[in-house]
Amino acid sequence: MQYFVAHEEDARRTIEGCRRGTVRGAECTNAEEAIIKVEAEERRRRYLGD
Repeated sequence: MQYFVAHEEDARRTIEGCRRGTVRGAECTNAEEAIIKVEAEERRRRYLGD
């Protein structure tokens, strides 16, 4: 998951692959969790003003 947090575009591409069925398994879970974490951090920064 740490890789996907650091590489958001790769995480988003992996999620698309999961939705299409071309990617399966733990990669899908890790990518989705990473995006949730990245988006939560972005919301926190906007709210607190970084």
